[in-house]
Amino acid sequence: MNWKQKPKNSPQRWDSSNAQIKYAAFLLAALFFIVLLSTALYAIIFPVKYYDIVKRECDKYTLDVSLVMSVIWTESKFREDAVSSAGAVGLMQLLPSTAAWCAKQMGEEITSGQLKNAECNIRLGVFYLNYLMDKFGSHKWALAAYNAGEGAVLAWLNDNGEIGYSETRNYVGTIIRTEKIYKMRLKVLK
Repeated sequence: MNWKQKPKNSPQRWDSSNAQIKYAAFLLAALFFIVLLSTALYAIIFPVKYYDIVKRECDKYTLDVSLVMSVIWTESKFREDAVSSAGAVGLMQLLPSTAAWCAKQMGEEITSGQLKNAECNIRLGVFYLNYLMDKFGSHKWALAAYNAGEGAVLAWLNDNGEIGYSETRNYVGTIIRTEKIYKMRLKVLK
């Protein structure tokens, strides 16, 4: 008996026309297509825009690039001209008063029009996120403060240690999940 044959009592032969081999080849091709498609979809859904600016600013404060990319994705979906109903502006959705405070701390002067500029918005947003990380000591509380404000977080910490707004809980959860995706995306791009 040669390797292409099964024993005589078996109804199938193991040659290249075998349906099982064709089916396995089809499954392998389908899996390959799914991997390519999912990679392409991730690139569309979770873009890596402004990487050089984000990396440069994060390196100043040892913040993780994937965290900042996640904040930008969650806040504005990478739209420089985004403006929220609360008046937050730009990629990292900074309130003009927060941006002015950050600029003053950094020894800069800005106009509200500059907040739609990617470089300016990211520079101020990364500074502010780093400030919140230093002040609150954890991703959870820094992100909660970025969303709800420092006063709300201080009240929650003094009250029961739980995030008091469901919107803010969802916001923090979204960024933590998205950060994992951006870690994978950035790892592939390196």
